[in-house]
Amino acid sequence: MAPRAAAAALGCDGVGWDLFITEQVLGTDPKTAMSAARTELKGQEEVVVEIATLLEERKTIHQRDVNEARKKVKNRRYGIFPVKVKITSPRGETKRFTTESSNHQIQIENKLLEA
Repeated sequence: MAPRAAAAALGCDGVGWDLFITEQVLGTDPKTAMSAARTELKGQEEVVVEIATLLEERKTIHQRDVNEARKKVKNRRYGIFPVKVKITSPRGETKRFTTESSNHQIQIENKLLEA
């Protein structure tokens, strides 16, 4: 019941349909559902922002996207960030890849540096 009222609990616009479903279909008082949602979301602000960002970018999301958002936030808390790496050899050859940094460091395998 709480997920239907989460957006309303956070003060977002466009929640009329969710509140209608909460009350008319699920048979739950919207104020009770919003209170439960606020309790459930307490301390999860970073995850909510990350999910909202994914939704904005992708226009629609699924559970795997929510799990991805949770993992990104968890990684950030542990000092793990996605980074783009560009390596240019002395001969001018460039290799690009994406990896993760841990405490501002990245590991580059020797095979990437071999020509």
